Amino acid sequence: MANKRLQRKPKFRKKDREWLYGINPVEAAISRSFRKHFALWVKHSNGERIPGLQQTAKERGIFTKTATPEIFETYCPDGIHQGVLLECSPRHLESPTYLPVPQNLNPFYLVLDQIKDPQNFGAILRSAAFFGCSGCIKTKDHSPGVTPAVSKASVGVAEWFPIFETTNLARFLADQKKNGFWIIGLASDGKTDLRKLERDRPLLLVFGNEGKGLRQLVKQQCDWDVRIDGTEQVESLNVSVAAALACYQLGAHD
Repeated sequence: MANKRLQRKPKFRKKDREWLYGINPVEAAISRSFRKHFALWVKHSNGERIPGLQQTAKERGIFTKTATPEIFETYCPDGIHQGVLLECSPRHLESPTYLPVPQNLNPFYLVLDQIKDPQNFGAILRSAAFFGCSGCIKTKDHSPGVTPAVSKASVGVAEWFPIFETTNLARFLADQKKNGFWIIGLASDGKTDLRKLERDRPLLLVFGNEGKGLRQLVKQQCDWDVRIDGTEQVESLNVSVAAALACYQLGAHD
């Protein structure tokens, strides 16, 4: 009877729990306070980084537990977990009325209008952080939260990067105009080449849904519509690639 009990899958699944996987996401998460940490699960203590991860968890009062194969099969069946899981709360995202504008700086933020693919979301966050973007705003509905898949795709950036969400994007953009931001919409049929856009004022660069693009009410709030020029053989770019190019262009002005 005892052996049968040991073979049962663990019953930890709760609505207020998520399981981050991969060394970079877990390391970034336990170094920040955006989530509540319940336990660090490790397959073994071998390797170069896992002992350091365990030490950081110990310093922060996070219990370390040994993860059985059943743990990984249950909570990370398709992910590359690298032998480590973090049992934690979901990351809460704030919905500010106004974005911070540092003095003597011209920040740029990325705005995601119903981006649905977690891999795209994570890749966009990674590029945004790499090129010095000030933060990211996403729609609350019809888009993923900061899920384990998003965190893994961002290589842990999603655990510390400034991310906000809004329930009414058009109204949010209108409010930001009052705060000194100019709104830039990126679309394949944009009138202005992105390379001609100068970062001489606070900017919000808006990207539309992977299939439908920018919604009409969101388009109406844009001061400019810009495009990324390419060859005629390929109609458009994946949104995460377009975001990386846009961040490079704007970050190059620093």
